[in-house]
Parts: sequence; C-alpha cells; structure tokens
Amino acid sequence: MSLRELGWCIFLAGLPFAHLLFRPLDPWHGQALWAQGWCLVLFAMSLGGSTTPHRPNRPLACFVAWIGLISLSVWMKTILEHKVYPLPMLQGLMHLVLLLMAYGSAMTTWTPAFLARLLRIMAWTGVVVMGYCGLQVAQLDQFFQNLDFSVATVDQLVGTVGNPSHLAVQLACLLPLFLLQPSKMWKGCAVV
Repeated sequence: MSLRELGWCIFLAGLPFAHLLFRPLDPWHGQALWAQGWCLVLFAMSLGGSTTPHRPNRPLACFVAWIGLISLSVWMKTILEHKVYPLPMLQGLMHLVLLLMAYGSAMTTWTPAFLARLLRIMAWTGVVVMGYCGLQVAQLDQFFQNLDFSVATVDQLVGTVGNPSHLAVQLACLLPLFLLQPSKMWKGCAVV
C-alpha cells in the first residue's frame, strides 16, 4: 500500500471518530477540520505523481466553470455596488476548491484494487460504529448523549456524533458498503 493509499484509508476510516481529536470544537466542526486537512494533504501528495491516468471529466469542468463565473459576477457586482469585498462568499468557494482537491487526489490514487480495499476498511469502521451503538442501547455509553435538546423525547441511540439523524444517515451510507462485501458476516451487518 502506497503512502497516498494509506492516507485515504486513514482519512475516510477515521472520519466517524475524527471529532474526538478536536475536543474543544463541536463534533461537526471537528469532523470538518479533519476532512479539510486531509483533502489538502492528499492533494499535495497527489501532485507528486499518479498511479492512474487522469480521465477528463467534462460535466465537472462545466460545473466548475459555471460556479466560478457566477461567483465572479456576484463578486464584481458587490464590489461595484457596495464598495466592499464580499468575503463571506469565499467560504463556499473554498468548499468547492476542497472538493475539487479531493476529486483530483482520488483520480490520481484510486485503482479498482485499492477501492475494494478502501471500501472494506470503511465497512470495518462501520462495524465499530455499530458496536458503539450496541453499547448505547445497553446504556453503557458514558461519553455521547443526544445533543438536540429541542425534541421532547431523547433518543438514547446517537452514535459517536451525538445526533440520531446523523447516525441514521451514517448507517444508511454504510449499508451499500456492507452489501458489497462477499462474506455472509457482512450481510448480517446489513441486516443489523
């Protein structure tokens, strides 16, 4: 496994637990910091060489040109009308740039064999998250509680982020990973 492949494995498999490294931040910003940092690192590493040929992606190119031209137009109109720089626009553009960096890095690193390995590692991360959910159902979890106090009933099953809705989305995203794995154990994880 190359260093870039290892980086992708650490990035994606560590994402559900990333906020534990950034305790002063809330869980969502901790995970965002993890993702943004890894996108930058992986893109920098991908600039050093590629293992797969980069194929042109015309729809993505059109989307980036469209977003870029609209943003440039709004930027210019705001400067002309209000005589200030619209700095809040830069946050959205930075997210687009980070997504493009992750895409570029993936296109220069991922091979079919590596993708199968990466999906298996991410599936094992899902098993760990489901095991942690089992601790919560058994009321053995001391660390994570429901962070949404606006609801009348408090759900005890909140995952590692503290939000039952986010846990539901995470488990739904893990379902295809479980179904892709060949053994029957993974089908059992899909049922759970």
